[in-house]
Amino acid sequence: NFHCKRCKKTAYCSVVCQAEDWKAHRHMCKAIEAEPTDKILDDSVSPASGDEPGDPVHSDTNSIHRVYMKDLHSKVTKGAEIQAAVVEFHSPGHFFIVAQSNETLEALQMITVELQKTYSIPSATAHTPVVDEVCAVQFSCDMNWYRGLVQNLAADQNSAQVLYIDFGNKEKVPFERIKPLTAKLQQFGPCAIECCIAEVVPVADAWSGKCCIAVRMLLEGKTLTVKVLDIMQNGLVHAVDIMLSRNTLSSFLLEHEYAVKKTVNKTPTEQDIDMKNASMENFNCHSNGKNDNLWAHVPESLTQAVGDSFSAVVTHFQSPEKIVVQKVENATIHNLQMMLRDHCNKVPASSYFRPAPGTVCCALFSDKQWYRAKILAYSSEKRVCVGYLDFGNSEDVDLSNLRPITPSLLDVPMQAMTCGLVVQPIGENWSEECLVALQRRVSNRILRIEIQGPHEGKALVTIIDEVSDPQTNISELLIAAGFAVPAVVNISTDQPTEVSWTCAVLPSDGQTVTLRLCSVESPGKFFCHIDNPKGALVKQLCKDDIMVAIVDYGYCMSLKKNHLRPITNKFLTLPFLAVPCWLAVEPRGSKWTSKALLQFQTLVEGEALSARVLSVTEDGYGVELQSKSQSVASALVSENLAIFLGEKGKTSFPVDWKTVVLPVNETFQPSIAAVSSPSLFYLFGPRQDNNWYRAVILEVCDQVASVIYADYGNSEKVSLSDILPIPASFLQLPFQLIRCTLIKEYFPVEWSEDVLRMFLSVLQQGVLATVESFDGYSNVLTLSL
Repeated sequence: NFHCKRCKKTAYCSVVCQAEDWKAHRHMCKAIEAEPTDKILDDSVSPASGDEPGDPVHSDTNSIHRVYMKDLHSKVTKGAEIQAAVVEFHSPGHFFIVAQSNETLEALQMITVELQKTYSIPSATAHTPVVDEVCAVQFSCDMNWYRGLVQNLAADQNSAQVLYIDFGNKEKVPFERIKPLTAKLQQFGPCAIECCIAEVVPVADAWSGKCCIAVRMLLEGKTLTVKVLDIMQNGLVHAVDIMLSRNTLSSFLLEHEYAVKKTVNKTPTEQDIDMKNASMENFNCHSNGKNDNLWAHVPESLTQAVGDSFSAVVTHFQSPEKIVVQKVENATIHNLQMMLRDHCNKVPASSYFRPAPGTVCCALFSDKQWYRAKILAYSSEKRVCVGYLDFGNSEDVDLSNLRPITPSLLDVPMQAMTCGLVVQPIGENWSEECLVALQRRVSNRILRIEIQGPHEGKALVTIIDEVSDPQTNISELLIAAGFAVPAVVNISTDQPTEVSWTCAVLPSDGQTVTLRLCSVESPGKFFCHIDNPKGALVKQLCKDDIMVAIVDYGYCMSLKKNHLRPITNKFLTLPFLAVPCWLAVEPRGSKWTSKALLQFQTLVEGEALSARVLSVTEDGYGVELQSKSQSVASALVSENLAIFLGEKGKTSFPVDWKTVVLPVNETFQPSIAAVSSPSLFYLFGPRQDNNWYRAVILEVCDQVASVIYADYGNSEKVSLSDILPIPASFLQLPFQLIRCTLIKEYFPVEWSEDVLRMFLSVLQQGVLATVESFDGYSNVLTLSL
C-alpha cells in the first residue's frame, strides 16, 4: 500500500518496514521528476533526502509550514452553554476547561492517535520553533506527542515554554522534542478552553490562596455548566460564569468577599459622540430665552411583583429580549388619553416651547392622537426624536407637534412595560427569520404575561398565547423551531432581608407592665402587645403554600406565594410588636391537654393583664401573669392542669459548662476520652469519687443519645427518657472532662469522616500536648507525635 515517495518504485507494507529498509534502499533510491505541488497523496510515505525516512515537512526546514492559533478552528461562541470539566486550575482568573461532549472527546482521541502515528518515526532533522507557533510536542511524563503552543523561548535557544492546548498544562521542553504540526490537525480547535470568571475582579491585586483553595474544591472532579459571556484576546480567553448547585461562581466569590464587581467604563464611540454633539447643537441653536421644560421628569414605571400574571398586548417589538407590552382592559390608559386630548386641544403651539433632551412633553403621533413622550434627541433644528412612554415606540416629529405637559399627567405611571424572554439566540445575534416570525406571532393578539423577575432594567417573563389551540409558550416555540436556547440569568429579585424574631423589650427589673393578649398557643407560648399596635416572617416553605408568622400579632397562617411581597428595609427599623412570652409552668403530661388550653384562654383572653418578667430565654420572656388580681400560673396548677417549673426555670439543656483549666506551657501525656472533631475533643482529668453522674451529649439519634460521663470519662448510649436537665447548682464545679481544641488557624464548616478517622487514629497512637492558652471555652493545644 505504501511506496517510496522519492523513487516511486519500492513498495512497503508499513512505515516500520520502510524505516528498517532505508539503510539498504538509500543507496539505490533515485528521485524521479517532481510531481505537481498541488497533488496530495495521503497514503504515501517517503524518506527524507537525509539519512532517515520521514515526512518531508520534517526534513526541509526552508519550506516548513508553521501553524498558529489563528489557524485552528474553534467552535466556542459567545452565549454558548457548555457541559465541561476543569482540567487545569490556577485561579478564578485563569483556568482551563474541556467540554465533555461526545464531539470534543472523539476529536481529542483522533488528535492523540494521529499525533502518535505521525511522529512515531524518529527524525534527525531539528526544528526551531518560534513564539506563538503550535507544534507537536513530546510530553516529559509519558513521552507521547501532544499539540503545544510555544509561549516563549529560553535564552540559550535550546528549549521553550509550551502550553499543551488540549489539556491546559505547561512545561519547559527541549527543541529535540518539538516538531512542526502536521496540517491534518488544523481542522481541530484547542480542546482545552482558557477561561476567566466574568464580571468580577479580586478584592486585592491578586486572587488569595484561600479563595483559590475554596474554588478548586468546588470545581475539581465535577461536570459543570459553563456559560460563555465574552470572548477576548482574539478568541484565546473566554470570560465565563459557572453554575453551582445554589448560585453561580461569580455570586459565590462576591458573597464570600473574595471578589468585587468589575467596573466597566464604556467609552463612547466617535459616532456616538458626534451624534450627541449634533443633537445638543440642534437643541442649543435657538434655545435662548425659551421654555426648556427641565422640570418635567420621566414618571415612575408601572410595578409588578414576581409571580404576577395578566393579559397584555405587544405595543412595540425589537427582539425576544426586548418586547414592550401594555395591559388590556386598562382603564388608566383610556382615561390618560382623554386627559391628554383635552389638555393639548386647549394649549396652542408655541415657538417658545423647546424641551430639552430627557424631559417629558406631549407629542402628536402620526395617527393624530396626543401621547406622553420623552425627548430623545434633536435630529435637526426643527425636528426632534421622541419615545412614547406608554407604548415603547419612537418617531421623528416636528417641534410644532409638541405641547407642554402638566404635573397631573406625570403622576400616572408609565403604562408600557419592557419585557424579555428567558432565551438567547443560537448564534451571536437573532436571525432575521426569527425576528419576522416572532413579530407575526405576538402582534395583534392578546397574550398572557407571567412575571419571572427583574433583570437589567426589564422584566423577565413567560409569554403564553392563549388564543392558539393548544396554548403556546412563546419561549418553548422559539427553542423548538431552532431559533433559540434557554438562557441562564441571575434574576436580581429583591429578596426579603433575613431577620430573626426581634420584638419589643419588656422591663426585666421587676416592673409590672400592662399587656394585651394577641395570640395564644399554650401557657408555654403566647404573644402579647404592650400597646395597641403587619409584617410576616416566613416559617416554612411548601410547593404551593408558605407558612408565615404574622410578626406583629403572633399567629401563624398558610398563604399562597402570590399573596407575599418582599419587605423593604424601612419596615424593619422598628421591632416586631408581638412579644413572645411563657409562664413558669409545664403540662402534667407530655403535652398540654385541650382542657388546660381552654382554661388558659378563658383566664387571659379579653382581660386586662399585668405582667412581671421573671427570666429571659431564647423562647421569649418568662412572666408572672396576673388576670383579675389572680396569678394565671397558680390558677392552672390549682386545677391540676399544670405543674410549676420551680428553680429549674424554662426546661433547657445548658452547654456552657465549666472545664478544668490546664497549666499553660506544660507538656503532658493526654488521655483521650472522646473526639468530636479537631476543633472539639475531650481528655480525662484526675478522677474523683462523686455520688452523681454529670454527662455531656455527644450525639443524638432517634430515641437514644451518646453521652460521655463528665467526671469519669466512660461513654455509652442511653435512652432519652433517662436524660434530665441538670440544675444550675450542679454546674458550679468544673467537669473532670477537659474540653480542648487545636489552634484555630482555619476550620471548615463541617469535618469529613476521613479527617475525623485520621485525627482519632493519630491521637490513639500517643501524642504530646502543649497548652497554648485558654480561650474562655476550651483549652487551646498543639499536638506533636
